[in-house]
Amino acid sequence: MNLRDDRVLGLDIGGTLIKAGRVDLQGRLSDAWEIPTPLDRPPAEAIALLARAIRTQAGPVRLPAVGVGCAGLVGSDSGVVHLSPNLPTWKEVSLGPLLSQELAAPVFVLNDANAFALAEARAGAGVGLSPVVALTLGTGVGGAVVVDGRLAGGLHGFGGEIGHMSIDWDGPPCPCGNRGCLELFVGRRGLVAAYLQQAAWAPGAVAHDLAGGIRDALDPRLLAEAARGGDPAARQAFARAGEMLGTALANVSNLVDPAVFVIGGGVAQAGDLLLEPARRTLAARAMIGAAGVAPVLEAALGVRAGAIGAGLHAHDRIAGALSAGPRAAAGGQA
Repeated sequence: MNLRDDRVLGLDIGGTLIKAGRVDLQGRLSDAWEIPTPLDRPPAEAIALLARAIRTQAGPVRLPAVGVGCAGLVGSDSGVVHLSPNLPTWKEVSLGPLLSQELAAPVFVLNDANAFALAEARAGAGVGLSPVVALTLGTGVGGAVVVDGRLAGGLHGFGGEIGHMSIDWDGPPCPCGNRGCLELFVGRRGLVAAYLQQAAWAPGAVAHDLAGGIRDALDPRLLAEAARGGDPAARQAFARAGEMLGTALANVSNLVDPAVFVIGGGVAQAGDLLLEPARRTLAARAMIGAAGVAPVLEAALGVRAGAIGAGLHAHDRIAGALSAGPRAAAGGQA
């Protein structure tokens, strides 16, 4: 098999949708499709349904490999999803081996933030630069470091978890077991909580009226709209979140000395409301100084980045297996 003439399948398992498409070696996505995430099904049944959808989309074409990005604690070598915020009933689920068995093709699983980072480094905002530090800001905050186009995951593959860097030693407890993690200040819940602490929640306040007076309707998109509409508490919430993000980026700058920071995810769609205070804080706090600090760029690939990165990861893994010999490339989770 000439891998360069084939396209692997990349999948991104989200809390609402599974996004997929064929991915070539340059990170170009084609034949994109999506299905609802079967949250109401037991894991084994959900994986069987996913396999059925893949076979339907692929038709008679044999898949050389499949890459899967999934949120949570994921063993990239074993293909096991230990736990996932998007899939509450998935605990110690052998996603890679089970899907590989269903498809009779090698399946390679990685954390969704790693997939995002790989895509942006090789096909998005970080192309041609190294090291790339990428963060995706949503309900949680995922991060990864890519050096020369390869993930720098460390000994256990969990390196780059910038969202769980403690930036407030005495801060609130995080579900990860740490305290004062970046995720608690920049993630969706932290941003909304920071707004509500400062806001006059009453008719006439911009965010209050946009939300129809329903607190549970508040989200980063609505808060960004409110901030642009003149809501001072919303602007302050983004400014404070940006400062916390910039503080974390400065710490990473001192450790990694990246060529670029790439920021994506739903919270990052606020753009300069969040990123300008982050850039100012980074420039003020990084040891290298304002003249040498890495630029902070918005992600370029949008909602398909996870599928693209998963496909690129599968390309890398199957190519490595092929170079190791026919036995290593025979199939299954590697």
